[in-house]
Amino acid sequence: MQASELVLMLNAIVNGFDALTEKYEIEKIKTIGDAYFCVGGLHNSQMASHHTADHPERVLRFAIDTFGVIHHYNTHKKVENQEDIGIRIGINSGPIVAGVIGKKKFAYDLWGDTVNFASRMESTSLSNRIQISRSTYERVYDLGLEFEEREVDVKGKGLIKAYLVNDKHHKQVEVAESIMDNHNDLSNLRESVSLPSNDDDTIPLTLEYSNQE
Repeated sequence: MQASELVLMLNAIVNGFDALTEKYEIEKIKTIGDAYFCVGGLHNSQMASHHTADHPERVLRFAIDTFGVIHHYNTHKKVENQEDIGIRIGINSGPIVAGVIGKKKFAYDLWGDTVNFASRMESTSLSNRIQISRSTYERVYDLGLEFEEREVDVKGKGLIKAYLVNDKHHKQVEVAESIMDNHNDLSNLRESVSLPSNDDDTIPLTLEYSNQE
């Protein structure tokens, strides 16, 4: 895939994910490297609303719906001969520290073992699957979803129990057209994205995705 095509693809997918964060009232923190980083239950305004303690569920529902964004892109992609893309997701629940540090290029960020462990849930997950930690599982096990318990080797913690969401819950998920409106026609995006003239140039924007095997 050429660099310009990669930028257009990522813009379409990230915009779809961003729309889902609004639907589920969770907060996007950043895209970094090949990951999309978001959080639920962060602000007091959320805790005071009707979402008092359901942020693990909202984050999980968001994760399931991201497969609809990917499916929509794979079905309507505009790049010829491009293989389908997939994603890998990890979720964890627990306390974190949030804030802004430094004096230049301010960026709101999250820190703590909870964040690191969520990253481990993603890195030890399987392609096109959602893997959650035990702490998240204890908050969502009664939602009517099916989970597959497994052991994974986590750096610094050894073998721990983790749970894969049964992929039947997201294999055929569809997202509302309003989520993908204005994001599914890559030709229109060319007018709003500044592209390098040389397709070998580095593009400082990526997303967690993989070619299907």
